[in-house]
Amino acid sequence: MTRLFHPVIEHQASWIVVNPAQGCPKNCQYCFLRPWGQTVTAPTMIATVPETIEQLFTYPYLRPRTPICLLTHTDPFATSANRALLMELISSIRARSSTNPICFVTKCFIPPNIVDKLGEFNAPGSEIIAYLSYSGLTTEEEPGINHAKLKDNFTALSARGIPVVHYWRPLLPQNSTRAVMERVFEWVSKTARCSVATGLKLYPEMYQQVKDWPELDKQFEEAVRAEDVWPDQAINELQRLRTAHPSYSIYTDNSCALSLVLGEGDLGAVYGSRRCQLCSCPQNQRFTCATVRSAELDQSTIEIALAAAGVPMGAAQFKDEPGQRYIEINDHRMSTASVAFLRQTLRTVVRVTKTEGDTYWNSGSTGGTPLVLSGEAHTR
Repeated sequence: MTRLFHPVIEHQASWIVVNPAQGCPKNCQYCFLRPWGQTVTAPTMIATVPETIEQLFTYPYLRPRTPICLLTHTDPFATSANRALLMELISSIRARSSTNPICFVTKCFIPPNIVDKLGEFNAPGSEIIAYLSYSGLTTEEEPGINHAKLKDNFTALSARGIPVVHYWRPLLPQNSTRAVMERVFEWVSKTARCSVATGLKLYPEMYQQVKDWPELDKQFEEAVRAEDVWPDQAINELQRLRTAHPSYSIYTDNSCALSLVLGEGDLGAVYGSRRCQLCSCPQNQRFTCATVRSAELDQSTIEIALAAAGVPMGAAQFKDEPGQRYIEINDHRMSTASVAFLRQTLRTVVRVTKTEGDTYWNSGSTGGTPLVLSGEAHTR
């Protein structure tokens, strides 16, 4: 299979991603990298670190507190070269006096010496945030992943003062039973700041990549158009856990987790929505989000942001009504990157048609909504 490489710098729904190395030696069965020929392969460098840093700091949507996520097209701890690259990237970003929060996502073990180095880089106002992807799936779905060592990361990172966000993804029929979800929750809630739960993210090329879900096969075309796809049991179990454990936050929007960890308000313009109301979230964080949402935006701020996103002023209508604030853009398509930039800059929902050919899956930022399907319960 021909390997498909993506740009080194991209603005996705929640953050700017930085990918000078692409390709992963792991073989997770649901991985979005598989259709691109980027699994079960050695990571390949497509840009040097100096080239990458230059691209990052000249990227038009980078702002002083925009979250940056490193090495999302591989696992930053899958190889020794990846580990060294991650630390070099962090060091180089901080050398620019950047205060951007730096994130990474991993399923692999993080060696103690790396945990210590990450702790040295982490500080209020220049955070390092570790996303640990642990969903209760087995080595059948995640070959080569040592789940015992992955679980140890939660304890090691939190003991070093590094904020941990639990990535509960993807929720499939196999790991949506009460027994599995209780087991995952019991472990992660001891040390993680919060969880971000998501269904399965799909590209059209992933047809039949995920096995043992008959309803997904039947409705695959609709599933590709959705933000993500959930087994109905997972939705029910998450709400039960939220009710039973109201002091621990379980989100479905990553921007909410970032807002909580950073102590900032409504980074993804989610506050007040149905998704916001369903999630368990501390009252002080809801107050912070409400304060940001209620703050007036002056016309010059709106105009500057629209110009930076390439939106003609005549195409945008700003509407500030009781209970909702949004920008409606007509006769002008926008990429996920531009929409995400506007949402983060103005803390406002953007209603617009996505650019044709945008390679990023449908997200809540561009109007995507979840699809809930019947999922056969698997006993574990």
